[in-house]
Amino acid sequence: MLSHEELLERFTALPAEKFPQTRRHAAEVISGTGHERFEFALGLLMNNLRPASG
Repeated sequence: MLSHEELLERFTALPAEKFPQTRRHAAEVISGTGHERFEFALGLLMNNLRPASG
């Protein structure tokens, strides 16, 4: 199992052009309880599915 520091390092090392949200929110993605992490990830997903106002 990876440590908190190792996970953070791996997420922030991802290519920015392919994983901008993961890099930007790396600390949040690996913090909190499992339920909190799930809610955070689900919120990001749902927010990105909303149609752009135009």
